Amino acid sequence: MKKILLLLFIPFFTYSQDSLNMSLLGSYSYPTTQANDIWGWVDSIGNEYAIVGLRNGVSVVDVTIPSSPIEKFFISDINSVWRDLKTWNNYAYVTTEADAGLLIIDLNDMTGNSYWHVKDFYSSNNDTLHFEAAHDLFIDENGIIYIFGASNPPGFSSSMLTELFF
Repeated sequence: MKKILLLLFIPFFTYSQDSLNMSLLGSYSYPTTQANDIWGWVDSIGNEYAIVGLRNGVSVVDVTIPSSPIEKFFISDINSVWRDLKTWNNYAYVTTEADAGLLIIDLNDMTGNSYWHVKDFYSSNNDTLHFEAAHDLFIDENGIIYIFGASNPPGFSSSMLTELFF
């Protein structure tokens, strides 16, 4: 019976490996680290970028010419197997589960020198919210960032950080 079930699933396994009309146009290699997430961004003149979460930081790669990707900059960060990346206007926002807070990258500066790690946030009623690690983030159509799975170190309020306004 087990052999019959396996034979029934073989077509599904082979179909799942199909490229579905996609072609590899180019690639960029990270020989000393591993990637864990990717997000795209297009600047005001149409250049396309891949923002890549790596175990040891964040890389921004110009993919305007897909066959020749070029890393524009790399920001070293705390080692983590998890990063989540999103963009809003000309900024990239990066969370990690490695106690680094929220990394905000100014994408107007393609040198990679304009970025901030932020751990304290102020709500509309002047409450201070603090988080150091988060699993995920989402930015809605109004630029409100929602942080999911946030955690605080011992001694900080356990208030859950739920939204940031940018």
